[in-house]
Amino acid sequence: MRRLLAGAALAAIGLTAVVPLASAHVDGEEHALAWGASPAPTTASDGSQVWANDEVVAAKASFKDGIRSWDVVIRPVNGGPASTCHEDLAQDGAQYPTTVYINCPWDTTRATEHTLAGATPAENAGASQFSRTWQSRDLGPAANGKYTVEVTVNNSGMEYQCGLFIARCKPEALPHQLFEPGTNPPRWRELFVVNDVADPGGVGSGFDQATNRISVTWAPNPEPDVSYIVQEKVGDGKWSGGVGVPGPRYERTLDQPGKYQYRVAAVRPAPTRDNAGATKRSDYIAASAVDVAQITPPTTAGPGAGANGGGSGPDGAPAGGDPGVFVPTDPTSPTTAGGGRGGGPGKTSPSGGRPSGTSSPRPSGSSSRSTGSTGSDPGEAEGMGPDEGFTPELPYYRDQGDPEFEEDDGSGEEAGSETLAGGVVPKPRDTRQLLIYMASALTLFVFAMQLTFLLRRTRPALATAEHYHDDFDDWLGY
Repeated sequence: MRRLLAGAALAAIGLTAVVPLASAHVDGEEHALAWGASPAPTTASDGSQVWANDEVVAAKASFKDGIRSWDVVIRPVNGGPASTCHEDLAQDGAQYPTTVYINCPWDTTRATEHTLAGATPAENAGASQFSRTWQSRDLGPAANGKYTVEVTVNNSGMEYQCGLFIARCKPEALPHQLFEPGTNPPRWRELFVVNDVADPGGVGSGFDQATNRISVTWAPNPEPDVSYIVQEKVGDGKWSGGVGVPGPRYERTLDQPGKYQYRVAAVRPAPTRDNAGATKRSDYIAASAVDVAQITPPTTAGPGAGANGGGSGPDGAPAGGDPGVFVPTDPTSPTTAGGGRGGGPGKTSPSGGRPSGTSSPRPSGSSSRSTGSTGSDPGEAEGMGPDEGFTPELPYYRDQGDPEFEEDDGSGEEAGSETLAGGVVPKPRDTRQLLIYMASALTLFVFAMQLTFLLRRTRPALATAEHYHDDFDDWLGY
């Protein structure tokens, strides 16, 4: 039995001389990676909050076949440029360094690309205190939020002795990644950047009397993920809760005079593993108070109310109504010019009378009235009432709320009457009134004819044509 065991042991020793060990290509034994193997500061632990510009990603790589290069990528999960480091290693004779201390500087406020001018010698890469001279390229400001730390080390793929005696191994050159220990499925280490936000600068405010608008402006912050909160205080009151705005400007229209003051704060997200909605806010920076002594009343009159016969806005366009409608100039003086709607003549009394000697021409096509007629001249076309002016509102109707434009209920007197030979003829207001008069006259005529016919039938019949003639003459009054 002892001879049998001794033979088996010798056979196993012989196999190890020509066959590599089964564990020779297993990561963790032949290609080992670990976090935080360089001097402080080391890589922050998984889920930590980091800030400022002096963070670092540190790790240690031990590869039996040597290390050709390594890369670190610090990537924002929500998008944006990543910070990177890349180092190539030089051979020492015919062998790449087998142990390398990875050290990548990280400014959490900016995205930066770090490279080296050439390959790092093996003796320097294997020294934990070695300080690299990086060539950096700034890629812009970095956002707050969750980042993944991705460490990748490339082995050389060169042969090395891996047996107990003379056996040699030549592993395939592949990238090896440093994942967070104990995760299934494997994932990268996660860190949360929670940098503060700068105070807004150059906060100022102003008031535009023509539009009644107050504006607050300030210089934009350098952070890429910043927004703003604007608070208002009127007089000696309290500050409002605030309004969120995306850019460095805030405006609103005022409706009353007073003392107005505004202050601005910058806000940016700063999520953590436990609070995805956390934010960072700057101090409030106040602008100088603005004293508004008077609010310009809005222009509500249509064309014809202001100078040149029409109410105008700041740009000279008619206030209200269709700016494409042209209203000619009313030649009336400021004391008698119409102050009502559109281009119609103004009222001079609550009863609706028109001012004598004034008339306002209208654009062609704006009315169905006959050409050349005016509201105060006799012979106005049938079916049309007095010209009540142009209204910019749709549908086209007169304002029921204005007492000067209320419908005549029949109790008032006409502003004027027309005369014909034989008497006074009331001037109809519309076609319906004229039809009523005509229908009444026709009814009276038919009634008279019917009455005449009945009277003729009740008279005794005459025997001869002569008597008939005499009777007819009597009826006619001869």
